[in-house]
Formats: sequence, C-alpha cells, structure tokens
Amino acid sequence: MDHIAARMEKSFLTQLAEWFTIFGFFLSLASLVISVFVLVNVRNIKNFYRMKIRGPALIKELNNSLAESLEDSGNNTANIQILFGQSESKLIRLASMFLDNDFPN
Repeated sequence: MDHIAARMEKSFLTQLAEWFTIFGFFLSLASLVISVFVLVNVRNIKNFYRMKIRGPALIKELNNSLAESLEDSGNNTANIQILFGQSESKLIRLASMFLDNDFPN
C-alpha cells in the first residue's frame, strides 16, 4: 500500500515540476516581450528629446556659420567650398534625426 501512495506522490510531484517548467517558460517569454517593448519606447523617447535639444542648436550653428562666411567678402572660393561641405554634413545629420525617429505622440 505504501508503494502505491509513494508512486502517486511521485507522479504528482513530477506533474507539478512539469507545470512549473511550462509556467516559467511562458513567464520568461512574456518578460522578454515586455523588455523589448520598453527598450523600443525608451529609444524613441531618447531620440525625440535628443532631436528636440540638438536640432535647434545645429540649425542655429549652420545659420550663423553660413551668414558669417558669406558676409565676409575676403573669403576665397576654397573656404566657401569647405563651409558648404560642413553645412552638407550638418544637413544630413538633421535629416537623419527627422527621418529615422518615430516620435512619441
């Protein structure tokens, strides 16, 4: 009789262990999904505020450098070409900030 009770108890413990294994797997999977969701949202928020802070500074810097160099009539064409190259890189950076980000609502 003790042998049958021990076998039933072992079977119950085995089933309980299997249930906890399955339950733990799904909890782990849900945790992974939540972590990815939070990571994406934090990245979007970070990019939004980076653009909000850095964007106007880049535009102002671009405007000032262009205005100063074009007003200075002593600049030669080589300096103006360098300035346009720098301006192009700043514009590309601004465009990537605007186009690559999904801004939060």
